Amino acid sequence: VLIARGPRIEARDIVLVDGSQLAQEHAATEGRLEIEGLVGRTVEEVERELILQTLQRCHGNRTSASGILGISVRTMRNKLKTFI
Repeated sequence: VLIARGPRIEARDIVLVDGSQLAQEHAATEGRLEIEGLVGRTVEEVERELILQTLQRCHGNRTSASGILGISVRTMRNKLKTFI
């Protein structure tokens, strides 16, 4: 569950599993998912976009992207298989 302080999810709104906040360099500075853009989309569609954007920001590094998203590398791999 993620609770944002406004209509956009920002780096300060994301807390990692270890309790630390998301580093600014990992924060999406463009192409952010806005609340208005989520309405009418399925959770699967939003999850897919979030995973793919995070992978892009991490230059394809699945371990880094998994850590940012708070999921295991195995879960990341399984989800990526469903996107194909």
